[in-house]
This record gives sequence, structure tokens and C-alpha cells, in this order.
Amino acid sequence: MAAQEHQPAQQQHRPPGPDQHVGPAVRLDGALVRAWAVAATGRLREVAPRIDALNVFPVADADTGTNVVHTLVGGAAGLVDPLPDDPAEVARRLATGARHHARGSSGVILAGWLTGLAEGLVPCAESPRPPAAPDGPDQVDTGTDRLARALLSAARGARRAVAEPWPGTVLEVAEQVAAEVDPRESLAALLVGPLSRARADLAETSRRHPVLREAGVVDAGACALLVALEVLAALLAGQPVDHVGDWLPDAEPGPHRHGSDGAFEVMLDVTVEVDRARLASTGTAAAVVGTGDDWRTHVHTDDPVGAVALVPPDALRVGLVRAVLGDRSGPVVVTDDVHLAAWYAAAGAAVVVPGGAAGRADLAETVAALKRGCVLATDPRLADLVGALTGDPVRAAVACVAVDEGLVTPERAVRGVRTVETDDPDPTGALAGLPGGEVLTAVPRVGVDTAVVRSLAEARGLDLVLVGAAGSGPAWRLGVE
Repeated sequence: MAAQEHQPAQQQHRPPGPDQHVGPAVRLDGALVRAWAVAATGRLREVAPRIDALNVFPVADADTGTNVVHTLVGGAAGLVDPLPDDPAEVARRLATGARHHARGSSGVILAGWLTGLAEGLVPCAESPRPPAAPDGPDQVDTGTDRLARALLSAARGARRAVAEPWPGTVLEVAEQVAAEVDPRESLAALLVGPLSRARADLAETSRRHPVLREAGVVDAGACALLVALEVLAALLAGQPVDHVGDWLPDAEPGPHRHGSDGAFEVMLDVTVEVDRARLASTGTAAAVVGTGDDWRTHVHTDDPVGAVALVPPDALRVGLVRAVLGDRSGPVVVTDDVHLAAWYAAAGAAVVVPGGAAGRADLAETVAALKRGCVLATDPRLADLVGALTGDPVRAAVACVAVDEGLVTPERAVRGVRTVETDDPDPTGALAGLPGGEVLTAVPRVGVDTAVVRSLAEARGLDLVLVGAAGSGPAWRLGVE
């Protein structure tokens, strides 16, 4: 039975039209940008479950709303007093924070939209004089033309972030809204008509995308952007935002069929722009956003090693590798070996990969943002670093131990495991020096024959867990628990 398409419900709250009474006039200034970022974050957090339920593209992992909220939270965190009056500068800070905290393709696209918004808010000498405000001929509205231009720039920034744009998604909705704003309107009325038409057209817009059409849902990313813009429209009109987004459907999406898009999600903070076409060749949903030496990339891929290899080692600040689907309740693992990162991600861990350009703040913020109680590292140097960052060295352990497809607690890793390393492809001698136990965990280097360690484990009556393999280091890292 074909899935029934979700039509947006009747909006309970709409920003007022130009003939309706509104609250006190507002200015397009730095305070407004911050108020919008905070209010949009709060409202999107409320409706995120409904947006998540619509998420079938690029991967049906039900996290578009959650990722957008995470991205905005990171952006808004940098908007602290003293705050400049210039809206372009505040928007630039918002975009910078959003890029650093962007999660998922939806977060990277939003960061691209915000980056373009900030660029468009910079005053343009060639811009025509803003029209007189409707309140009277002596009052000049200096914000409408600037915001209209910024929305066009934001739409271009969102599209620029995506390596392979698809029709019917948030990109088209952003462009539709931007194209329909009229700078002759007041700030209070600027977004009213364009947003109303975008909502009315959303189902038809989404039908242009084959996956969305088959699933019978509207684009989740477009919903998130419309909610954010509706919050802005309400603030511009001096209206409350507590009912913004009430039109979002509550139902679960219908059944759909969608091919494999890569087992892993790879997100990288880098100091150079990554070639979008080459990134797209490693998987799907490739997105790149940034400016100067501050860039964020995202891709769904079966080849996380290949995706990370596109970045020069000294240009990587920090990366995140995790499984796209399945259990994400495992711990955080910190490793600078991307070969091991794939194994731990497949086991349910969120894997943080510090690069050559990483600072302590980059690593600390990434680990903290994952909000997992258990933090492990794959070698003593990283264990010491992560321990210093977390303030709890016991929580940072040498994580070469796995049991029953899950990672052991750090306390067990510290207290109950004896480890040894050897560069001999035959680890018999190295293993002889370890005490007896129940589980042998072995981390081979890429290319090392694992048959010998299988025989050793069988001979000693140990359960064997093979981790990795590692891309560098000794031929074997062994642990007995």
C-alpha cells in the first residue's frame, strides 16, 4: 500500500500581515540576531521529534531535527556579552559556532546557510537606499533591503555546501523564500508572504525528490529551516513564538525503500577546503562549508579511511566517525588511527580522531559534545591527554579491549587488563609474558596475518576478540583480561 503523503496541518499561529497590529517596531541589529538564535533553538528543540520522524533523506536515521538543534546550540553559545550592535558580526559569530558544532548533513547545510546569511548582512555600498518605513516618511527602515539580500546570500551558501544537490529539498525552499521577499515591505511583513507560500508549496516541492515522493513525506531539512524562519518572522513582528511549527505532522513516516548510503558518518573539522567532488566519490550526502582556514565536512561512506585521507594530516583539527544506523549507546573512543576508528564505530562507539592541527580546545569540545559517560583512548599518550581534558584520568584508558561486541568499561580496562606490544608478526613470545585470563584482545597492524593469534588463543583457552586492524604502530597490541 502506498504511503500517504503528509500534508502540513493548518498553522495555528501565523506572523501578522502588514495590515495587522504588531508589537513595538524592532531593529535589525546584533541583539535581534541573538534573540532569534536563542528563540529558534528553543522552538526547534520542542518540535525536533516531529522533524526527526520525517527524516528519510539522505539517510533514514531520524536525526535531522536533533542535528539542527545541536548545530544551533553550538552557534548560539558564542553569542555572549558584550555583543556588538552590527548584525553581520553577530551572525558571523553564530555561523562560526554552528560550523564547529555542525552535526550531520542537515547541520552542515544549516551552517552553510548561516555563513551565507552573515556574508549577506555586511553592508553593501552599492545597495539602493532603503525605502521609507510605513510608520511615516521621516522614519527609514534600514533593515529590509539588508535582510532581503542576506536571505539570497544564505540560500546560495546552503547550496554551495552540498556536493551533489537534489531537487525538492531544503535548498529549493531556501531559494524560494529568498526570491519572494520584497525589500519594499516593512521588517514586520517581510517574511510573511514568502513563508506562507513556501509552507503551502512544501508538499509539491518535496514531490520533486524521488525518495521523498516514494516515502510520502515532506523534506525534514526544509521543515527545520521554515520553523527557524517563522521564529524570525514572529520576532520581527513582535509576536510570540510558542506556536511556531504547530503545522508539522505528528505521524510516523510511511514505509519507504532506500538503498545503502554508507555504513559510517564522517565529520571533519579542517583548515583547508576539501574538494567536494572527491569527497562525494567516497560516499553520499557529502557537504563542505567554511571560510578561510575554518572548514567542516560531512559524508556518509563505507570508506572512512578514504574520506579522512582526503585531508592532509596537518590540516585536520578533529574528526568524528560513527555508525550511521544501529546502537549509538557505546562510549567515546579517542584514536588517531582511522583504521581503528572504523572498527570502534562499528562496535557502537562515537570515535573522535584528533589530527595534526588539533588544539586541546578542539578535542575537549568534541568529546564533551558527545555527552557519553565513558571515554576511552587507544594509546597511553591519548589516554593522558583525554584524562587531563576530562579531569578524570580513570575514565581515560588504553582501549584495546572489547567484549561481546561492546567496549569494556574504563575501570575494567585499567584494573583488569595486562597489555603488551610487539613488532614481531608472530606474537607467541610476547603473549607468553602475559598472565592467564579469559579474553585475549588483539589489535593487528594492517597486513599482518591473524591466523597465528587465532591458534594461540585456542591453545590457551582464551576467547579471542580481534580489533582493527591498525594503520600504523606495532605488528600486534595484545591484552589479556
